[in-house]
Amino acid sequence: MIMRPTFAPDSVITATISERLLNAGTFSIEEINAKEAYIIETSTQDNHYKIILLTQGDCYCNLGPVNLHMSASNIGIIRPKQACTMLVDEGTTGFLLSFSYDYLQLIAGTPGIILPNLHAGLSEYYTISATTVERVPITEIALQIAEEHRSFSSLREEMIRSLFRVFILYVCRLNKVKGDIDYNRCPPLVKRFFTLLENYFLTLKMPADYADLLAVTPAYLNELVKRSCGFTTSYCIQQRIVAEAKRLIMNSELSLKEISYRLGFDDASHFSKFFKKFTGKRYSDFRRQIIN
Repeated sequence: MIMRPTFAPDSVITATISERLLNAGTFSIEEINAKEAYIIETSTQDNHYKIILLTQGDCYCNLGPVNLHMSASNIGIIRPKQACTMLVDEGTTGFLLSFSYDYLQLIAGTPGIILPNLHAGLSEYYTISATTVERVPITEIALQIAEEHRSFSSLREEMIRSLFRVFILYVCRLNKVKGDIDYNRCPPLVKRFFTLLENYFLTLKMPADYADLLAVTPAYLNELVKRSCGFTTSYCIQQRIVAEAKRLIMNSELSLKEISYRLGFDDASHFSKFFKKFTGKRYSDFRRQIIN
């Protein structure tokens, strides 16, 4: 692996984007166009996955004891809560896509297929090699996402979600083809958990409920799920409910009370508190944002 001899030269401009990404919601795309070298930093508080897709040039990622070299011949994937310093070389172009777990829920329905393909074993970060031909459709979709992200056209969010779903499926397919990770490497019990979650999240909301169905202890289930997708069992359950709530808000005229009932909450106030706790936004503010 070829690494820069000096990771942070004096001439490098530091651009800390962790706060911007955290405030941007569940999805963000940063276009990389380095007229001069600069540094991108993310912190352990950043709860987003990141995909680095370069079209030319080089990027050097420092993740504590590990350094990754990314170029136009590979795609970098970094899991959430990883402190990372990325040195982008002069003349480098490409994209940095950042997205949260609940955004994957919105585009995929269930993370049981996509999430295992975004993890190389238990690695927190890795690269996927890609030929020029393999990169063409992925790069074209990234360009379309960036254009939609900049625009104020009607159905903008719907277009971004649809395009990103295709983008992430291309990445997962490429990952399988390269043999870096296979869905079959995901423990069978974890697959069964995600299947049960998809079928019963409206009624079963505690990790112990799923552990009982799988005949294991909650602690053991939590350990396997966290190893496979990087999140706790509780977080997966909560985010599946949040994703369904967002889907209902965005795609229906249902009232707060009706959505609460559909999601299995005893009353609207309980659901409203749940939504605020796990999204950081009040129900009314989120609906207003969607309408506007």
